[in-house]
Amino acid sequence: METPLDNLLNRKIASLQDFRRNQERLWVTIGSGFLASEILIQSASVLPDLTEPETHRLVMWWTVRDYQAESLFLLLDTRLDEGIALLRMAAELVRDLARIADDADHLKIWLDRSNPQIKKRHRRIFRFNDDDELEKYIHKLYTLASDHGIHGHVRRSRH
Repeated sequence: METPLDNLLNRKIASLQDFRRNQERLWVTIGSGFLASEILIQSASVLPDLTEPETHRLVMWWTVRDYQAESLFLLLDTRLDEGIALLRMAAELVRDLARIADDADHLKIWLDRSNPQIKKRHRRIFRFNDDDELEKYIHKLYTLASDHGIHGHVRRSRH
């Protein structure tokens, strides 16, 4: 006997398979991007003598990749608010990666960011740098996702 949870799972699987079948070229293109990101992160993970900030950054890059993958699946499942919210989280984490760079002090601030004594310093340091073109683009994605994802709560599309 199938439960409502089984029905939900089967619907999600069928929806993703339908997209894959009907949008094969797009699926392959997206899959290639995910493969490239996995290769880059795995290649960096085997570098000798990684510093503590480098090791944390690798974990953060895996998290960005996971957010993007889950966002894709949510968006394909027409769960737009949740998918866009994960894109915002990915953009925020990319910003944080840029601020941490190789700075062990910034990593310590990031790791202790929930500490009330650190919050103000964290907010001052961990801002988007709009002078950098790529980061400016990520900031625009973050803002769009904030306006329409995190604070949207109405974007659902049913087919």
